[in-house]
Amino acid sequence: MRDEKTYTNVIQYIKNLVQMGELTEGDKLPTEREMSLTLDLSRNSIREALRTMETLGIIESRQGSGNYLVGNIGKAFKETLIMMLLMSKINYHEINEVRRAIELQAYEIALNKTSEEQLSKINESLVSLEHEKADERIKRDREFHHELVKTTKNTIMIAIMEAMADVFENGISHNLQEMDEKDLEKEMQYHKEIVESLQKQDREAGLLALTKHYDLIDKNLTSSGQSSASTSGGRDLPDSVGVGDPGEMPHSGNELMSK
Repeated sequence: MRDEKTYTNVIQYIKNLVQMGELTEGDKLPTEREMSLTLDLSRNSIREALRTMETLGIIESRQGSGNYLVGNIGKAFKETLIMMLLMSKINYHEINEVRRAIELQAYEIALNKTSEEQLSKINESLVSLEHEKADERIKRDREFHHELVKTTKNTIMIAIMEAMADVFENGISHNLQEMDEKDLEKEMQYHKEIVESLQKQDREAGLLALTKHYDLIDKNLTSSGQSSASTSGGRDLPDSVGVGDPGEMPHSGNELMSK
């Protein structure tokens, strides 16, 4: 009960500072000594509470500098995903369904919000993705999808997608290295269709390209036996970006395209 009370007191204290405008994102927190005196708690108790808050992504500890308010909401979500995967409470197909839903919605929003500068960044990501070798393509693929979701300016959507990308990244590396040239060409075609559709403000074509892209990821997850952490022995919690026949009709996401 004491530990729970300590954590509650410390986080409420920081909330109060934010509400009063005395602390904003990026600001340095009061020192452990100052909080210890203000809250009448031991420095060890304060330190433990701060560690918990860092794990949750609320603050960031910088060696030799102190603790800073960061509000990294994706950090706790990422760690939760990893643990749930290891416990077989969720699988990669389920994570991919969430990614699919967010990016389809992001595309809808992007149709009305995307600036010329943002379109240029998405295009640059596409060009980089097309010309990089397999090991660098992983980073470029992530940048491409990040730039698309970033057009929403929705902090929660961006943070969730980034957290899921972290969980997927090592598996993407594994599967890109397994792809043959034909598969890589197909995978690239979907990205091109997404960009072309966005430039033309073509809602249906863009949603179709994204849906086929995620259908192919699901297909590859199944064929590679990586639908859950347990099937891969838990190694780095990998997933992959897969490929398939670009002429295949998507099996899901059609309800969005039929609106």
